[in-house]
Amino acid sequence: MLTACHGSAATEAGPIVEVRSETIVTCPAELLIPVQPRPAVPAGAVVEFNAEGATWLASEMAWGEGGWARLIDAQGQCPRPAAEAAD
Repeated sequence: MLTACHGSAATEAGPIVEVRSETIVTCPAELLIPVQPRPAVPAGAVVEFNAEGATWLASEMAWGEGGWARLIDAQGQCPRPAAEAAD
């Protein structure tokens, strides 16, 4: 006889099942490496280009800055390692 079935004559309570969920935020090791500082423009640097080159260079710089901004934002979302959190 199955005592866990509805309507059975069992007098003992059935088993209690407890479900727990846990979310653990982790980040790839690459996001834990400090971001390199921007390179300094050396004194006397000369950059020459035409109008098309200037447009391309501006687009290239905006693209790169967008990537760095996303990387820095992603690093801000990562939990700090326990050793750093104690500081």
